Amino acid sequence: MNLYEPIPQRKSTRSYLEEALGPTILKKIEGKIEKINLLNDRSLYVIIKDGNAVVENIKGIIGNYGKIKAPHYIVLCSREDEESLLNLGFVGERLVLFLTREEIGSCWIGKFGNKRKIKNKIEIDSKFIPQALIAFGNTADDPLRKKTPKRKELSDLIIKGEPDSLLRDILGAIRLAPSAVNLQPWRFGIVKDSGVIIHLNKKGIVKKVFDKVGDLKRLNYIDMGIALRHAEIASNELAKSCKIEDLDGTQAKIKGYDPIKKLSIDR
Repeated sequence: MNLYEPIPQRKSTRSYLEEALGPTILKKIEGKIEKINLLNDRSLYVIIKDGNAVVENIKGIIGNYGKIKAPHYIVLCSREDEESLLNLGFVGERLVLFLTREEIGSCWIGKFGNKRKIKNKIEIDSKFIPQALIAFGNTADDPLRKKTPKRKELSDLIIKGEPDSLLRDILGAIRLAPSAVNLQPWRFGIVKDSGVIIHLNKKGIVKKVFDKVGDLKRLNYIDMGIALRHAEIASNELAKSCKIEDLDGTQAKIKGYDPIKKLSIDR
């Protein structure tokens, strides 16, 4: 399924119609969850819950996103280590782009209160913790974005090297990924003729951002997983194929940035 075209069309929908989606599309979404490819071998639970049940279970502890009431939610649960969080973002964004392609509204919710309190309300393996929600359903407004979203310029995201036209298009798709409070934590180090190292930006994080979003490190790693999904989809669409690879530790450190993964592209 082509998920490249939905990348610029995706938007965060915060107002939904009350009626549930039909059983056919819900079954289709569940089928996509079962077949989705993972970033790594870290186990992950993705659960579709009835919207009313979710809102009822977590009412009063979902923080700044409490006004988002949707007919359905995907509850994404994983362990709390960095690789698991990357995997969670990688999985969730493929589902978001699938929903966008189907013209169903959706919204990532990364801050929703005390995770352990929520865990006590849903049936999941004891090893896993709810890390994010995806609200989804039909909306009275157009579920697709018509204007280019506000993002940092690509030149502000490149910390090393100069991309050719192919890489520029791929990085442009990553640039459109959603992130907590639109922080856009990804930065790019170009490796000549072999791809790009995707870094997490640690610079310029002010106290008011921490106060607004809470556990920023957790959200940053989910966001980086989202960005890696955009990288995979765009690379497979625009080039022959790609690999998202672990780093071997020999990369030169750039102050203020953590190298996360290498995107190797077969041209």
